[in-house]
Amino acid sequence: MKTIVKTKRRHAWMFGLMTVAVFLTAGMLPAKSFAAKPDFTGTWKLNEAKSEIGEGRFRPSATLEVKQDKTNLTVVRTRTGRDGQERKMESVYSLDGKEKTTSGEQRTTTSTAKWSEDGNSLVINSKSSFTREGQTFEVKNTETWTLGDKGATLTVKSHNSSSRGEFNSTAVYDKGK
Repeated sequence: MKTIVKTKRRHAWMFGLMTVAVFLTAGMLPAKSFAAKPDFTGTWKLNEAKSEIGEGRFRPSATLEVKQDKTNLTVVRTRTGRDGQERKMESVYSLDGKEKTTSGEQRTTTSTAKWSEDGNSLVINSKSSFTREGQTFEVKNTETWTLGDKGATLTVKSHNSSSRGEFNSTAVYDKGK
């Protein structure tokens, strides 16, 4: 009988030790494992006063219409073309880092979207090829999307490179009401 009691105590002690070990291990996991990723959903209007656009051919969109779900980020960018006409371009990014290709208006774009290491920003890498007046051009773009002011602002830092040079900008957008 004493052997059975000792065995039960030993098992209880081992179970308690294992339970403590599991909780300690869980406490050492990075907080990002449990934190929700930012949700960029909304209508965003460019705030030129807060933005650092600079000179050049790469102009940020005046408006972003963004829809985000667990697997995709869909962005409709509205900008004014050289002819003064409003243009809309839709892009869909896979949030699992898989490559997506979209085509339209003599342009083909291949993109990937990945969360930053800390999970607070989304990094979108794109390569576009387009044809204008019989010539094909390639533009590479990296955008880093970050929410600020408790989700009231979206900052998009961009780096563009093409045969015409490199260009950096920071576009700050205010969330529509």
